[in-house]
Amino acid sequence: NKGVSLSGLYIDYFGWEWIYWQSTAIMVVYIVVLFMLIPGRQIMADMLKKADVLGMILFPLGMTMLFVAFDQGERLQWFHSSFVSAFLWGGAAILVLFVLQVLKAPYPFAPLRPLADPAVALILIQICLFSVAFAGNQVLITQFLSKVHALKPWQSGQALLAMVGVQFFFIPFVIWLNRNVDFRLVVALGLFCMAGGCHQGMLITADWVAADFIPMGIFLAFGIPMMALTLLASGFAIFGGERAAGLVPYFQGIRVLMPYSIMALFTAFIRQRTD
Repeated sequence: NKGVSLSGLYIDYFGWEWIYWQSTAIMVVYIVVLFMLIPGRQIMADMLKKADVLGMILFPLGMTMLFVAFDQGERLQWFHSSFVSAFLWGGAAILVLFVLQVLKAPYPFAPLRPLADPAVALILIQICLFSVAFAGNQVLITQFLSKVHALKPWQSGQALLAMVGVQFFFIPFVIWLNRNVDFRLVVALGLFCMAGGCHQGMLITADWVAADFIPMGIFLAFGIPMMALTLLASGFAIFGGERAAGLVPYFQGIRVLMPYSIMALFTAFIRQRTD
């Protein structure tokens, strides 16, 4: 939720390049922490020889192409653009090749068998539905304030900063809840909070300013971490370490691709209503 304010701050005062430089700085810290926390161990040469290298290439390549297509689709008018069409159909075709590779590989990079488990499928479906509910938070506030009140990202992002403050202090409590309370109750409570935020969004009028979105933002600030952290944590706890490792690509793919595809769909609806 701080992304809108930060990007507006960079564009208005420091230069748009800092949107990418901040990622570079964070990555340096990430690599240092990675080396500190992951214990050193010898590479298992026999496992390395059996690794599904082709699957490791096909899955991220296909997902990246779909990501680019959804990210640029609305700006380039979807199928009216040969670029978007090529990336959309090309990404889908590469993912089909990935499935064929997984089916024949003796040690697949991301096995498909766990997806047949109803518990696994249910968690993945819940994450998809969470992405749909979360898209309202990502799209509505900034799109409304920029189109109706002609506010810059730095100005419209102020409404989201209240959510950042709430979440900063609330996330440790969510972790405590996950350790001490049935995770289904935590997910249900998170969904209830998100529903309250979405209901607030239904009451919007043309007179709303940034401050009017703060109650909606508070609801979502409580609901989003309760759902997101609990679904991911419970999923990995249920599936176990070795089984979870094979599911990581699917979790990450859905986590990254679903919000962008839903946001692209919402943005297309908003454009049509505006027209």
